[in-house]
Amino acid sequence: MSKEPLKPTGKNPMAFGANLYFLFLVLMVAFVMFRVWSLVLFESEKYKEVLSRKLYSDTTVSVLRGTIMSEEGDILATTIPYYDLTLDMTASYLNKKRKNPKDDSLIVRLKAAGLKIDADKANENWLDKLASKFSGKKEKITKTIFQTELEYTAEILAKTLGERNKEEYEKLLTKWYREAQSKGPKPAGYRYRVLKKNVDYKTFEKLRNEGIFCAEKGHISCLNKSERYKPVYPYGNLAMRTIGKIPTEEEHKDKKLFNAQTGIQYSYNSYLAGITGKVKRKRLGKNAYLTLDDENNILPQNGSDVITTLDVNMQDMVENELRKTLTNHRAEFGTAVVMEVATGKIKAMANLGYDTTRSGYFELENYAIRRRFEPGSTLKLASLMAAMEKEGLTPSDRVDIEGGTARVGEMLVRDAGHGKAESNLTIQQIFERSSNVGVAKTVYRLFEQNQNKVSEYLETIRTFGLLNTTGIDLKGEREPKTFSPKDKSWTRNYSLIKLSFGYFFEFTPLQILNFYNTVANNGKQLKPYLVSEVRYLDQTIEKFEPKVINPKICSDKTLKWAHQLMVGVALNGTAKGRDSLEFFYAGKTGTVQLLNYPKDGIPNNPTNSYLFPDGQGGWTNRHQVSFVGYFPKDNPTYSIITLINYPKTPEPTGGGIAVPLFKEIAKKIYAGSLNYQFRALPAPNRVAISNLYHGQQADLALLLKKLKLPYRIQREEEFAKVVTNAGKYYLQGNRVPESAMPDLTGMNLRDALYLLESRGIRPKINGKGRVISQSIGAGSPLKRGMSLQLELSL
Repeated sequence: MSKEPLKPTGKNPMAFGANLYFLFLVLMVAFVMFRVWSLVLFESEKYKEVLSRKLYSDTTVSVLRGTIMSEEGDILATTIPYYDLTLDMTASYLNKKRKNPKDDSLIVRLKAAGLKIDADKANENWLDKLASKFSGKKEKITKTIFQTELEYTAEILAKTLGERNKEEYEKLLTKWYREAQSKGPKPAGYRYRVLKKNVDYKTFEKLRNEGIFCAEKGHISCLNKSERYKPVYPYGNLAMRTIGKIPTEEEHKDKKLFNAQTGIQYSYNSYLAGITGKVKRKRLGKNAYLTLDDENNILPQNGSDVITTLDVNMQDMVENELRKTLTNHRAEFGTAVVMEVATGKIKAMANLGYDTTRSGYFELENYAIRRRFEPGSTLKLASLMAAMEKEGLTPSDRVDIEGGTARVGEMLVRDAGHGKAESNLTIQQIFERSSNVGVAKTVYRLFEQNQNKVSEYLETIRTFGLLNTTGIDLKGEREPKTFSPKDKSWTRNYSLIKLSFGYFFEFTPLQILNFYNTVANNGKQLKPYLVSEVRYLDQTIEKFEPKVINPKICSDKTLKWAHQLMVGVALNGTAKGRDSLEFFYAGKTGTVQLLNYPKDGIPNNPTNSYLFPDGQGGWTNRHQVSFVGYFPKDNPTYSIITLINYPKTPEPTGGGIAVPLFKEIAKKIYAGSLNYQFRALPAPNRVAISNLYHGQQADLALLLKKLKLPYRIQREEEFAKVVTNAGKYYLQGNRVPESAMPDLTGMNLRDALYLLESRGIRPKINGKGRVISQSIGAGSPLKRGMSLQLELSL
């Protein structure tokens, strides 16, 4: 049976496939053309922006923050640039082949042959010639830069950074390099390795041109740095709440965090911060950028330096004395401020509170401007001055204080030690003894006649500058808490009486000090200030001079009597002492028994000055003691307030705690200023400098010459004391036998150590300044190697 030939079906499979493929290509071309067309018409700007972001970027240029300095130029707070160093272990030039004139393999072989090779002094030609002689042909070394420089780099890192030895750095760098160059799986962070953080610029510069960090021409170094700024406080926590903390980068970014800062750092931030730069850069390649000249670029400018009115030595001394007082009396916190009377400059501002977490006293808060307190008896001066100014009161007027307990209006008022006092006292005696009864009776009699008289009393207090802030150039000063008949809680026959001896009003310590400083300054009220100058590149850009707030707060007669009242406190009153400074200062003590007030601030039962009904507030067993005054009493130079809160000692008083602190501060300021000693005190009251100066006779002679004080040498010796007689000065030679303990009191530490070391005595030193006591008396027999305790003080 014959087969019939196949007939064509009309379908070619190969043609169908070709047609389908052609159709696919047409559709693809159409899609691409449509996509291109779409990109050009609709999305070009979007991708231009993306490309621009990859190629161009705005970069912030950090600047150095300004420095805060003392009046003498001591640095109190500054910033120093520091760098975090990282290594890019994928840098292409690390794999580059080159001949190294210091190749270790060649040197090792040469040394093995007994030749002495100094690799640091070797040069390429010399090594080539030497290698040729040694091996018979020119040595060719073809290792990568990393391999060639590894040992040398590890040695430099060990010397410069010191965190590891040479071998450890070799292993670490090799491990990082292999992980970065490996073609297999790589660990996280394999490219950029942190070499060290917080490296100074000097260290960075020392490394950047050494070993593997020294990039070949046309290549970027594998050593990268990110710049940061580290705050530096050369004097530690000295005046920390006054100076303020340098804000961190996070605090700069978060304004709320930065606003929590205090002190000069915050108040003068506009000067200190400088101008952060902003520049446009173009990306040229990996880690390579070109800074463009763009009209929107902001040139960086470092911060300006701020010169304060603070005296470092005075601040240190005030803090030490305050800490001693707080420790001795186990107090909660305290503050001490020293102000220059004629200018309003703050020379020292110490604030210390007990920190339970660290078990010690630290600057936790600026109590001098941030805390308000009832001033207590320190306000009595203002009350009596108001009566003198408006009602003609005099220090010789008399008041019957009824033995220290009396009903004034509807209120029972008592004095400390009531029942023991005399009855008929002068205003001078009332102020010296700090009689609540005497002041309350005086103010009540003169001002509680009608509401107009009360307002006149309060307005006079305002004229004294007490009801306003001081305006100090430090942000955060609290406004005084005032009280007047306009307040709903004002009570007739009660409120004014309490106000007269320092309750219901609340002031910061600085506000009270500023009032007393005004009295010391002959009635001229000044604005206290902490910054005297702002400099940029050693050029003064702003200078701050003393600013007068009120040229005269009251009459000269009232000022004269106020001064008389305060001198009496030091001579005969609550601040009387048994030392040579009785003539030297004037001021007023304050002792406040702290209250727990009800919610509205004023007890509902005002008839009893000591006890209030349950739930209405009342007295606590906590006290606040203070003293505020100035020295010397004639032509005052400094005013000081000392305030101690909640001293845990029996019967705490301002006279027993705050006055001794004031005196120690005043004495050390006096002793620490040579010019001041002979300028401030009247001639009859000059303290004999023999109590202060004892040392090498040649040095003392030079000192007296500089002070332009005529003197005579009574006996030539290596060491001498300055003695006075009838206003004349003598250098009295002090012969120091080798076999006996010398008299070291009054000597500076240098002279004292010279004498002790020459005799083989081992001193133990406490404090700084001049020797005020020694544990072994002068003239005692000596034994070489014996110990001696020396107490020093400024």
